[in-house]
Amino acid sequence: MVNNNASPAGGKDSLGARAMALLLRDYLRSDKLGPICLRINAGFRKEHETFLRTLLEKSPHKDVRGLACLALAQFLNNRMQRLDQIKEQPELAREYEALFGKEFLAELQRQDRARVAREIETLFERAGKEYGDVRIPYEGTVAQKVKAELFEFRHLLVGKEAPNIEGVDQDGKRFRLSDYKGQVVLLDFWNQF
Repeated sequence: MVNNNASPAGGKDSLGARAMALLLRDYLRSDKLGPICLRINAGFRKEHETFLRTLLEKSPHKDVRGLACLALAQFLNNRMQRLDQIKEQPELAREYEALFGKEFLAELQRQDRARVAREIETLFERAGKEYGDVRIPYEGTVAQKVKAELFEFRHLLVGKEAPNIEGVDQDGKRFRLSDYKGQVVLLDFWNQF
């Protein structure tokens, strides 16, 4: 299972790896590769990273480079979060070893997490600055997506300090999240029409 879909595992000779290699070899100059970037941004495989990095560096089309830049930041962020999960779940580590190879997983786990986090943030910032006006099919622009992604990356990931929001509790009393610093807090957002 890969992303909850039955699919052959990775490796150089997998169908997915061959497809990525063919796209880069025969269609690198195509202006139609942007949507593929958005389809693999939640992947884990090395060939997906290679595909996105190559398009970002070599595509002659601003739209493709913009979507590749955004997707690469998302890809690395998703992968980093999954690597964090693997640390805490040995059964998940075994599953990923079987799917992607023990050596590849070990290589990823040896990466400097802080360096990867800096690269992710830099890629999001670059996507917003250089490609902000690029349209994402059905989602607005790269700049709009980057704004949300950067906020989540900087403030909402596990281990980050939550922003100090204010609101009204179920009893109608005003509160600030900082009033509960050091305590476990469950926030349930809902809207009554």
